[in-house]
This record gives sequence, C-alpha cells and structure tokens, in this order.
Amino acid sequence: METVPEPQIALKGSTATFTCVGESGNAAAGTPQTKWYDKRSDLLIGDGPTYSVAEAVEIVCKVTWANQPLISVSKDVSLSVIGLTGRETVYTPRESSSVEISCSLTVTMATDESPTITVEWYWQDSDASWPTVDGVTGLSVNTGTFADSEQISTLSIDLIEDSIMDWDKRQYRCAFNVNGKTASHSTELRILKLKWSTSSIPIYSGQRVTVQGHPYAMYDISPRWEWYKASDQTEILSTSDVLVIESVRVSKV
Repeated sequence: METVPEPQIALKGSTATFTCVGESGNAAAGTPQTKWYDKRSDLLIGDGPTYSVAEAVEIVCKVTWANQPLISVSKDVSLSVIGLTGRETVYTPRESSSVEISCSLTVTMATDESPTITVEWYWQDSDASWPTVDGVTGLSVNTGTFADSEQISTLSIDLIEDSIMDWDKRQYRCAFNVNGKTASHSTELRILKLKWSTSSIPIYSGQRVTVQGHPYAMYDISPRWEWYKASDQTEILSTSDVLVIESVRVSKV
C-alpha cells in the first residue's frame, strides 16, 4: 500500500479520516480498489480510499486489484475517542477559604489496551503566559485512579494562601495527555464580593434606616438577595437589594 493508516485518538465531537491506497504501478494487476470493514462484525462500512468516523471503532481497510480480485492486502486500524468536561466558570464568595475546580476525562478505546494518561494543571499569569501550578503556594492537585473509562482531576485552591486580595478572577487549565493526544479545558474562577452603603448603627424610636448591599464584581450573573436577622435566620426580611428598617414609635398613654 502506498499509504498505511495508523491508530488514532480523536477528541469527542471531532472526526478522524483514514486513508488507505493500494499501489497502482503494476498495470497488469489493474486499478486498486479499497473497501472498509468493521473488524468485529466484518460488515462493509465504506468504499473508497478514505474513510471518516467520529466514534471509537476497530476497522480494516482491504485493497484488491481489478484484474486480480482474489488477491488482497489488508490493514487493521482503530480510532479511540477522548472527552474532557469541566465547568466554564466557578464562582465563590469572598469569605470562602478554599475552592475546587475539577476536570473529568472519559476515554473510549477501540481496543482492549490500557491508555497511558498524564495530567497537568496551569494557571494564567498576568503576562498571559500559562505556567504550571507545580510549586505554587496554595495550589494542589489530586488526580484519581483511571477506572471505568473515566478519570477526575481536581485542583484545590487555598484562597488565603493564594493572595485573594490581589485578584478578582483568574483562569486555570487542566490538560490530559492520552497516548500522545492532548485535550485541555479552561475554567475561570471568579471571586464575589459585597460593599455596603450603611454599617451597623443604632436605630432610635421612629427612625427609618435603609441598608443596601451591592456586588463588587457582578460579571454576568444576577444576584438573589435574602435578608435575615443575625439572631434569628429563619425569617426572610426582604428579597430586595435594599432593606428598610423602621422602628416603632411608642406613645405615652
């Protein structure tokens, strides 16, 4: 064969194309013809020098020649599929001490071989570079054992050790390498803060006080407000961003 297909690994949702062409230098043998078969069922699944597929499969390309139909050359080839998922954005309150970001890898191998998997985590620096998290204070990685075609890797971020006061959002990236094929996923961590228009003050008889809180960083979300008494957090006092507190004036009888 002039072109020999090799095993491939594709990202989930993408398409891989195999090419298998017979030599045509021997005129007596005639024109080469390529057909594609499912290796497990031996069913014909394609006709022509190329075959495209988007799912894990073991296939065989078989080449015959027009004048020698009983002589064939075949080659086994396989496509394995890897998928990588994770949340696009993770929000956490300013008061949080830590947060976790996870990536889930799924691998569907066409053959029974066990894939070789490695994982690396990166964070985006202020100069737009992507250094690894290795050795960075406050960042630690926990990667589980690959089982049932899935592996989960989690980046734990200590928001206190990681100097939360210096930033409001930062991107992190997980990168899995499966038999030489790399898949990556980026997640942005966003810190939610509040500012207050009125702090704790005494309220006198008959006085009306308005307390308002507004997000320091809104991003693309709409906050939902709930106000409670600090001493009894069972009753919702207001669901607006403004809480009006009005004391009762007591008249002498």
